[in-house]
Amino acid sequence: MKRNIIYLLFLVMAPAFIISCGKDEDKPAYTFLDQEMQGKIGGDDWTLVTGSADIDHWDSTLLSLDFYGVEITDPCNYYQPAGNKVICSVPNQVGLYELNFDLSSDNIQTVTLYHRASELNNAAIEGAIEITLIDTTNGLVQGRIDAKIDSEYFVNGNFTLIYCE
Repeated sequence: MKRNIIYLLFLVMAPAFIISCGKDEDKPAYTFLDQEMQGKIGGDDWTLVTGSADIDHWDSTLLSLDFYGVEITDPCNYYQPAGNKVICSVPNQVGLYELNFDLSSDNIQTVTLYHRASELNNAAIEGAIEITLIDTTNGLVQGRIDAKIDSEYFVNGNFTLIYCE
């Protein structure tokens, strides 16, 4: 009898345990911090100083975003400054874009954290980027980002970029 009660309790509690474990998957894989965009690239501290957004050269439905940790007087000129940088392309519309590398879909979204010293492009596939404003009249693109690979490669925070035509 005691054994039957234990068995019955197991049958009742097991589904509840399984269901409660599955709720963590409902949480987003990103957390936007309310700060200026910053993080680490190759273990080096990195903070956004300037950047640009323009129509992607290969796909006019995308915006190409370039984030630099150094001051650039004319970020709309194609220029590769020294130092670490963050680059990505997103759809040319306001929206939230979760990072992923699902080769079975047409919806791959990554953020590249370029480490100048090693000359390596490191693709973040965890996190999200949200475009909150595209203002072509005043030449601004605003948003927020949470892109991470590990404790040596990650960025998080708010950004404002110059929109280049």
